[in-house]
Amino acid sequence: MRSPEPTVDLPTARDVASTVGSIFLVVGCLGFLPGVTTNLEGLRLTGPGSSTALVDLVPVTVAGNVVHLALALAAKSWARTEDRARAFLVVGGALYAGLCARSIVIGTGTTSDGSVRPGLWTALLAGLTMMAVAGAAGRRLQIRHRGMPGPRVSDGSG
Repeated sequence: MRSPEPTVDLPTARDVASTVGSIFLVVGCLGFLPGVTTNLEGLRLTGPGSSTALVDLVPVTVAGNVVHLALALAAKSWARTEDRARAFLVVGGALYAGLCARSIVIGTGTTSDGSVRPGLWTALLAGLTMMAVAGAAGRRLQIRHRGMPGPRVSDGSG
């Protein structure tokens, strides 16, 4: 008799949404914190002209910080059930990625030489990752033995 194939349970959507919410909360708060945010006196409400930067790398604005804090609150409240947590990851990820894509398209997310600001690429990737993780969260991954096809995702019903 063959031994059962080992499996790995991926984190639930609730766990992922709660973790994402914690990250957004930290980023939103750090954007207002002197020392971590450089040139805080240059903080603007919106726009690419803000000279304020988080850890001297990622430009921040009041509106950007508020978006992070709002997403943190939404994540924490929606993470109470699996379905709502999954919905947050899809909708929140789409909104986050959409805001970044909008900034890139209209040019507010670019530098004077036309290149896209690094923080926007990171945020765009985060939004797309949130949407991708929503589909995989809570699944069981079956690990195959050598010589057999790669991992297979099951919905846990079998």
